[in-house]
Amino acid sequence: MISDCARFFSPARRALLFTAEPGRVAKEFLSHHKIIVIWPEGESFVRADPAAETGGA
Repeated sequence: MISDCARFFSPARRALLFTAEPGRVAKEFLSHHKIIVIWPEGESFVRADPAAETGGA
């Protein structure tokens, strides 16, 4: 499980490599867990970084 593995990696360094672009729900889930998502697109790779946390007022 992703949550179980989180304790072994620094949050700034966690990433998952996919064989194709994951769906919106998967990207949102991974972003919530501060995980970078990477997938191939043509001859290069695309990276989706976790959403920045915003402070509530």
